[in-house]
Amino acid sequence: MMNDQQLQITLNAILGQNGLDLPALTTNVNNALNAFQNAAPQNPGLRELSLVKVSDFSGKADEDPHEWTDHFIQAAAANQWQTDPRLIAIAMGYLKGAALDWARAKTDAGAQNRITHFNDQNQPNISFVPRLIEKFAPVTKQNKWYYELMTMRQMATESVDDYSLRFQRLLRKVNTNQLVPDVLQVRMYLYGLTPHLTPLVSTDNPVNLAAAIERARTVETGFNYVPATNISLPNAIKAQDNSEVDELTKKN
Repeated sequence: MMNDQQLQITLNAILGQNGLDLPALTTNVNNALNAFQNAAPQNPGLRELSLVKVSDFSGKADEDPHEWTDHFIQAAAANQWQTDPRLIAIAMGYLKGAALDWARAKTDAGAQNRITHFNDQNQPNISFVPRLIEKFAPVTKQNKWYYELMTMRQMATESVDDYSLRFQRLLRKVNTNQLVPDVLQVRMYLYGLTPHLTPLVSTDNPVNLAAAIERARTVETGFNYVPATNISLPNAIKAQDNSEVDELTKKN
């Protein structure tokens, strides 16, 4: 059997000099968690994942910098890649050939307008995403996209939403620096709609593309909706005629 002094020594060895001090224990745990959270932004590697893969980009003529940067931004969000320097470094890991050579030159310490931000809309001249698009989407590609936009047509089996999505994606590629005014966007969109939708959408005089798309959805819904009474009316009349014939047959 232990005496009081031996018991106290044993408890101190297990629980510390202050015994089971729950308030102090809670404070210490919270301090440790706060320290970890504060350190995370400075060391993103603590929480980085690799759930979504990213394809390589070489800057070739058949590659689209808009689509590649969109995919990278989605992957960065899913994989918890954070902070400008780290995002630029990870993005450069997927660049090959001419694209990698360009990125190395533009992020070099002595480069003019050196790229230091990943996608800062307020500082596009030193941001990776707008500079990459500017470099690898030259005028020749933009002219090609503009022609595709002008000749785009809604397919017979395509919904308004699907057509609108195709139109918006292509418009974004050619509408850098808001070069295409709202009125022209609406005209091109209406020109590509199926002929039975265009008049009913244009009479609403949509002021911008968003309004035109919303009106097109409304009109499409109206075309798809047919009251059940209209569909069943011929069958109802036929059923009534047949019942009358049956009644006459029974009487005879």
